[in-house]
Amino acid sequence: MSFKDYCRKVLNEETDIISIKAKLDAKKRGLKHQSHNVWKDKGGQEYKWNKMLKRFERIENKSKEKKHFEFTDKTKKLENGIVLHQIRANKNLPMYNIKKGDIGGWIEKPENLSDNAWISGDAKIIGKAQVYGNAWISGDAWVYGNTIVSGNAKITGNAWVSEDAQVSGDAIVCGDAIVSENVKITGKAWIYGNAIVSGDVKVYGNAKVSGNAKISGNAQVYGNAIVSGNTWVSGYARVFGNAKVSGKAWILCDNKTKKEIGCICQDCKKLYKIDLNIPNNLWEKIKPEGKSKYGGLLCGSCIMNRLEKLQKGTNVYFLTENENDLC
Repeated sequence: MSFKDYCRKVLNEETDIISIKAKLDAKKRGLKHQSHNVWKDKGGQEYKWNKMLKRFERIENKSKEKKHFEFTDKTKKLENGIVLHQIRANKNLPMYNIKKGDIGGWIEKPENLSDNAWISGDAKIIGKAQVYGNAWISGDAWVYGNTIVSGNAKITGNAWVSEDAQVSGDAIVCGDAIVSENVKITGKAWIYGNAIVSGDVKVYGNAKVSGNAKISGNAQVYGNAIVSGNTWVSGYARVFGNAKVSGKAWILCDNKTKKEIGCICQDCKKLYKIDLNIPNNLWEKIKPEGKSKYGGLLCGSCIMNRLEKLQKGTNVYFLTENENDLC
């Protein structure tokens, strides 16, 4: 059947209720259409299509599912008027050594938490956020908005995950990290420190983002890549493989043209997109001739060349830059 014929078939099947995109996404995920806007996977879990967010969301079956927690008599009112309820386990959760009767964290409503997922400490789940699977929210973490946390994911420390962000797999968000907007964190990715990840960014594989790093736009960080320090990765940039980017580094790509943005090296006269942070006292010894204090622009290769000439045994990272890798 051609795509055109398939679309015609779909248009004859409740197009006023379900979009073509929903049909195609359902096919990819192995979901079967039940009735109206209800779909079901092979395990019997039901989903509904959210037209506004253009994604499937789990349907909590209250008649079949007995929650693994209950509300205590303690509540907490936030400044915006939202009332949170403290929970208590009503069964053992061996995965996290939770015993029946153990006190947990704070949620706004029962729908926030399902399966064997747990929340502890002073952590909070608010709004339409869904935490399920074996996910664990702990510490002083906040999960709110339309966020979905699933799988074995962990949100801990003072981390904030909000808006339409999704954290899944064995991913960890901790420290003072902030994850927001449409970000997707999955695999064994780790976001920590003061890192800020926003936009339509994807971080997956064994990638790590830490320090004061900022990842935004449509950037992707994956593989065994490490982004740290004061690095800024934006636009359609890609950091992957075994790449390590740290210090005051920028990897940029224009959002419209997808062409590289950078500076002109004053040594080799070539465009470069990664700016390496060199200690001031060392920079004064290798900077371009005639430049004022701390002035001058050098690409990574020319910095390495000058460092090698300056002193044997200098410890530096050698970075291989490939334009196709970055943009």
